[in-house]
Amino acid sequence: MNKMGGLRGALVWLALVPSCHLLVPSSLVAGSEPVTSLPPPRQLAASDEQPDGGLSLDEAIEMLLQRSYDLRIKFQELPKGRANVLSAGLRNNPSVFFSADNIPYGRYSPQRPGETDFELTLIQPVDINNKRRRRIRLAERAQRVTEALYQDAVRQAIDRLYANYSDVLEAALKVRAAQTDAALQRERVKAIRDLVPKLQPRAELTQALVNQGKAETALRKEEANLIETRRDLAALLAIPPEDADNLTPSGPLRDTAPLPPCEDDLIRIALMNRPDLMAYRLNVSRAEAQVERTRAERIEDAIVFYTPYQIQEFPGQSSQAALGWEAGSLIVLPVFDRKQGDIARANVEVRQTQTEVQGVELQIINEVRQAATDYAVSRKSVERYERDILPESRSVLAEKQRLFSSGREGIDVWLAARKDYNDVVRQYGEVLLRHRRAMLKLNTAVGQRLLP
Repeated sequence: MNKMGGLRGALVWLALVPSCHLLVPSSLVAGSEPVTSLPPPRQLAASDEQPDGGLSLDEAIEMLLQRSYDLRIKFQELPKGRANVLSAGLRNNPSVFFSADNIPYGRYSPQRPGETDFELTLIQPVDINNKRRRRIRLAERAQRVTEALYQDAVRQAIDRLYANYSDVLEAALKVRAAQTDAALQRERVKAIRDLVPKLQPRAELTQALVNQGKAETALRKEEANLIETRRDLAALLAIPPEDADNLTPSGPLRDTAPLPPCEDDLIRIALMNRPDLMAYRLNVSRAEAQVERTRAERIEDAIVFYTPYQIQEFPGQSSQAALGWEAGSLIVLPVFDRKQGDIARANVEVRQTQTEVQGVELQIINEVRQAATDYAVSRKSVERYERDILPESRSVLAEKQRLFSSGREGIDVWLAARKDYNDVVRQYGEVLLRHRRAMLKLNTAVGQRLLP
């Protein structure tokens, strides 16, 4: 294209596009300023937020804890555990035994003397080895394990919420990037269509139309993906299906929180707060209580008999009935069965759970270290984009716009510069989202919400 043609194309292009705020996604632009007055890096980054009035992460977590069907089902394990404690503290019921001995066929007489005995006996098993107390202790420790497992279920559910919430944010960013690309392709088609009769061959218009179709198809795909991720998030939060398509997360993507503690402190916090590790440690205590209970069961309950009324009658004789009482006890001697196998198995379970605790501790340390590394790397990437890449990209774009406006560069160079800048902005959004995921993953790894 010669200089006169470039100038003519510039005039046509400036007439078609009076303002250049479509150079970047609408979510990344403060107002509709011209290209020559682009916002500074911090302003550009800070404006990359989800719309106000949407669903914040705190609100999503609150909804999850209140509505999640999975958590509501697992919560029912807690009253079941309390019921087990109640059952463990119940005592054995007494028994009543009534007997009549020496009842004659017919009647006793002086020629056939005899006596008839009537007895009413109370039978009560007696715990002579504190098995009931050990049962209660075992049930209480099992209840604490159940509570820790529920807390870990909450942690994992929140982690799934983090993932779904981030997926919606990512899908929304991709939709905005696809919208920007589609708008750019539409403008390119308009510009080339006006230039075809004078300067451009028709093949370039055809190629521009093909690119526009690809951009529109990509936009439809990203919009469908956004709808799908919104519905997944709505299902997790038990939101009615008819409201799922309007679900819009809100809040900043940029990390404005103070730096988290160092890696050693993060590991210490995780080893103190992770509910899954607490569940394993409590399970060791439960296994030790199981050993105590099994050892107590070596001696079975003693059976105590008490007969408050014992009547002896002498029918056919002139003597009166005799009254008396009786008491006795039955104790099983632990000669052969002393629960040797059960005790050995309970001791093995203690060692097994102790080994599991060691393995889980090592796994948690690795998870925290990996999460801390991902956080540090992604944070540095964000800082590099804001400090170097974005300012340099804006500088290049501004220079290309100046050359295009003066007619020294053609429209293809100008459109390529716009596309390159939009790609940088899209990559910056991806880096922001990757860092946001790293922040949330660090919360899950330490078992505590250190970062917003």
